Amino acid sequence: MSEKFSDSLDFVPDSGIEQLEMLTIGSSLKADVLIEHNSIDSVHCSIQKMGDGMYRIVDLNSKGGIYFRGKRTKESLVSKKDTIQIGAYPISVGLLSAHFLDQLTTEIEDNNT
Repeated sequence: MSEKFSDSLDFVPDSGIEQLEMLTIGSSLKADVLIEHNSIDSVHCSIQKMGDGMYRIVDLNSKGGIYFRGKRTKESLVSKKDTIQIGAYPISVGLLSAHFLDQLTTEIEDNNT
């Protein structure tokens, strides 16, 4: 089963996600980050950590596509402050980036100081 992170995103803990620099996003348990929405393919796209707070989002030949700044894109470089659209579902890159272990650790440490 998945561990719930928010109302709409699930984290699949058995995937070894804490060691990955890239996550897949989709509507099935095959994806590292689960978003249950009818416009999202089972494995829709990926997000890769690039460093310096930047992430590369890549469409994995989905039907609904990914959108950045209102335009459909196959691949875009985005920051945590950006919002992207996966299929018809808008989402903050910051929320997605929180699924990388070091980001979660940093936020926990920041909250404890």
